[in-house]
Amino acid sequence: MHERPDTVEAAAALAEELAGAGLAGVTIAWADNNGIPRSRTVPVGRLADVAVQGVGITTLFAVFDSHDVITFEHPGLSTPSGDIRLVPEVDRITRLAGQPAFAWAPGRQVAPDGSPWPYDQRSALEAQVARAAALGLERLAALDAPLTCIANVRTGALWGTHRSPAELLAYLETGDAAAGPHAEWDVGHFVGLLGLIGHPPARRGALVVVADSYRSLGHDGVHLQPAERAAEALAGRGVLLAVEPAHRAAAEAAVTGAGLARELWDNGSPDARASTSSA
Repeated sequence: MHERPDTVEAAAALAEELAGAGLAGVTIAWADNNGIPRSRTVPVGRLADVAVQGVGITTLFAVFDSHDVITFEHPGLSTPSGDIRLVPEVDRITRLAGQPAFAWAPGRQVAPDGSPWPYDQRSALEAQVARAAALGLERLAALDAPLTCIANVRTGALWGTHRSPAELLAYLETGDAAAGPHAEWDVGHFVGLLGLIGHPPARRGALVVVADSYRSLGHDGVHLQPAERAAEALAGRGVLLAVEPAHRAAAEAAVTGAGLARELWDNGSPDARASTSSA
């Protein structure tokens, strides 16, 4: 393994600090090709070693593609065996509020000799973000998002979810969302909002990245929607933000700055307490 002195020293100091605070272990997590969280937990006393050498995980996660189909066609996967190493991102280690004896860190997969592992999902996402920047696309993408955004939308206001790259690029260039394809359905529905593919000066449109609960929509449940259509779908409804405590103040400032109101969630259901008191 290629040792990084700065990482070793930082991990050793952090391990001592965490142990002094009563922590027993650090959970190193990553998302597989299907978005399923996977993890390994190591004793806090081994954090300094694991920060350099990693902890062993199987290579078999790489043979399952995003449709849960097994493939052996790619280099190194024809006869998967042995293990690779999962290395924590030390600067992202966070103590868990609900499990105070544990901390969490995102992980990066590397080959046994410390070289890049071509099937590491984190590195693949970083490469895509870099590609978007090279194409002049602004974006909001988070490897370790400090918040989760759930939106209550009316699907009839959205575009259909199976759009060609040419249609999406045409919208980014023109910003014209009026003549887009019709949605597959028109109901109230909860979706996740993952980010924004924005517009530098040369482009006029912006696309919202939507995560749906139906994998048949878009590509494995992820589709892109014009910002105007997303705003129309949210009109009169709401967004639920789940935020880490450390980011609460920033999230509240962003919500207030956008002119949005912070209120208790109300989806229009009758108030059971009021019905009981009036009976």
